Amino acid sequence: MLFGYIRVSSLEQALDDRTSLDTQRRVINGIAMARGVGQFDLQIFCDPGVSASIPLKDRPEGSKLWDAAKEGDVIVVSKLDRIFRDALDAQTSYKEFKRRKVDLICYDMGVEPITRDGMSKFFFTMLSAFADLERNRINERMQEGKRAKKEKGGHVGGEAPYGYRIVGEGREARLEVDPTEQEVIQIVFENRHLRRGINRILASKGYTSRTGKRFQAVQIDRMLYKDLRAN
Repeated sequence: MLFGYIRVSSLEQALDDRTSLDTQRRVINGIAMARGVGQFDLQIFCDPGVSASIPLKDRPEGSKLWDAAKEGDVIVVSKLDRIFRDALDAQTSYKEFKRRKVDLICYDMGVEPITRDGMSKFFFTMLSAFADLERNRINERMQEGKRAKKEKGGHVGGEAPYGYRIVGEGREARLEVDPTEQEVIQIVFENRHLRRGINRILASKGYTSRTGKRFQAVQIDRMLYKDLRAN
C-alpha cells in the first residue's frame, strides 16, 4: 500500500501554488504512477490548517496514517516540512517507521526511501534539524513583530481592551481611545465603593455593554480589578 500525506498550516499556504494541497497531491500521484501503484492501492491523508509543530501521530489525519502504516507500506510526502518541522518528532517517527519496515519517501530529497541506507538517514537528520530551526526562527520573528507593533501603538489581534477600539485592518490596525467606554470606566472607578450598585448607575445613565445589554457584575469587577491593579 502507498500512503500519501499532505498538509498546509494556513489558508495563505493553501493558496500558494508552491505548497498547496493540490500541488502536493499531484506529486504523490506522480510517484504512485511511476511505481506502478493503482488508485486502489493509494490512499492520501490530508491535514489542512494543521501546524507541523504538532507531532505527526497527534494530528487528525496524521494519527490515522501512523496507525495504518504496516510492514511493506510506503509513505510519500512532497517535501520534508509537510510532514515534519520538529527534529525530535522526525527522528521518533523515522525510528518507528524503520522498526515497522515502512518506507518513507520525501520527494524533495529524491524518489528513493530515506529509511533504506545510512546516507539518506544522514541527510534526513540534517534537514529535519534545519526545518526545526526554521520553525523556531519563524516563531521568534512573529513574536518580535508583535512586540514591535504593540510598542508603536498597533493592535496585534483579538478584541480591543475595554476603553479602546480598533481602527484600521491587518497590519494597519491600531488601538484608539473610545470616549464612551472611557466614560464608563470613569463612572465605575468613581463609584467603586458601591460595588454591586454600579450596574444600576450605568443603566440609569443609558450606558450598555458592547453587546447592547446591561452591565453584569463580572464585567464591572474586571474593570475595577484592572484599575486597582494599575494604581
